[in-house]
Amino acid sequence: MTKFFCSLEINQKVEFTAVRSCSKRYELKCIVDKCGWNVFNLDSMLFRINSEGIEFIVDLKKRTCDCLEFQLDELPCPHAIAAINKRYLEKSNYFSNWYSKETWLKTYKGQVNTMGDPKSWDIPQNVQSEITKPPDVEILQGRRQKKRHIPVTESVPFKSTKCSRCK
Repeated sequence: MTKFFCSLEINQKVEFTAVRSCSKRYELKCIVDKCGWNVFNLDSMLFRINSEGIEFIVDLKKRTCDCLEFQLDELPCPHAIAAINKRYLEKSNYFSNWYSKETWLKTYKGQVNTMGDPKSWDIPQNVQSEITKPPDVEILQGRRQKKRHIPVTESVPFKSTKCSRCK
């Protein structure tokens, strides 16, 4: 079995953690009974997961989920873990190869040298002229704002103004 170097903890209503068992094997646990999700088979590798009124479609063959975590991180999301548990499949088959021990060892196989003091670096003239420096920051006068700017996407409760008699 391949060992994976990742630390997953999602503390919602689902217990989903990377656990090292006594046989020195890493396995993922998702207890579907605790989270109250309903997992339905649509096909042999296609599942519908109902989570608190929200529906997610998980395709284990294509490694996709409607929450997009499965595609972006190339790690099974909690919905995919629930589907994998439903079929009693090996969870490590659904991790990307980038998280495997072999890939990690190949990455750091060579010698990694320290950078040293930037003053002692020998930079060629043609490269030194292309170095991008951070922009100058203009410090504004006056007192800084204490309240945060509320984005348009965030809903704010509307407060109606009333006179002292209406309250």
